[in-house]
Amino acid sequence: MSILLDTHVFIWAAEQDSRLGPSAKAMLSDPEQAVFFSAVSALEIAIKWGRGRLALPNPPLRFIRDILAVAEISQL
Repeated sequence: MSILLDTHVFIWAAEQDSRLGPSAKAMLSDPEQAVFFSAVSALEIAIKWGRGRLALPNPPLRFIRDILAVAEISQL
């Protein structure tokens, strides 16, 4: 099965937020799951960050690239 991450789920997983439930965590950590991240979500993150509505530890491009690499998530 393949998973396309919602923007919020991507951010919550990256920040290990408690709003990400145990079943979602299990699915994301399952090596048999193909996990994808949409370019539209990247755009949404950049817009929210640019408007000051989203705090990130790094600018959006670096934040997204780092998380994709560490979590082995494929970008669409």
